[in-house]
Amino acid sequence: MSDINVLKPGLLEFIFYDNSKKKVPWQSKARKDWWTDEAKLAYSKKRSQSEFSRKIERFNAFSSFVKCGKCGLSYRRQTRYYKNGDQLKCFTCPSPADECSNSTINQSLLEDLVTEKLNLPSFYKEEMYKNLSHISIQDNKLTFHYKGGHEHTISYENPIRPKPKT
Repeated sequence: MSDINVLKPGLLEFIFYDNSKKKVPWQSKARKDWWTDEAKLAYSKKRSQSEFSRKIERFNAFSSFVKCGKCGLSYRRQTRYYKNGDQLKCFTCPSPADECSNSTINQSLLEDLVTEKLNLPSFYKEEMYKNLSHISIQDNKLTFHYKGGHEHTISYENPIRPKPKT
């Protein structure tokens, strides 16, 4: 073989010493060969660590930090938009409602409760990470899991959103 030309992505042309040519379709298997079961497991373990998600700026302070007390999944932040332009950021369990119908919590309320529990002047995520391992929620009860091993549970109720003026 004297030469190999890439005619377009996925199509190679082999030129032989006798000047004969042969076109061969080709598809890279590099990612498939690299993405082994061991690599998938290592990546999965890395992503399950709360430190991993906190280093990515698109996540917020509570990403992978607030856990569901019923099913164990990490709560996800959702933004609710209302017709009058109001927005409400809250955290909910990602499990389907028929499997786990755990309570939601407003982000502002969660920040206030963490600030109050840790005796902070205002919400500092660094202080939260330093003192708490995670927060779990079950049936409108918030459990603070401290890094020292002890826990403290409090009840909460989301504030009722005032009806818009007409």
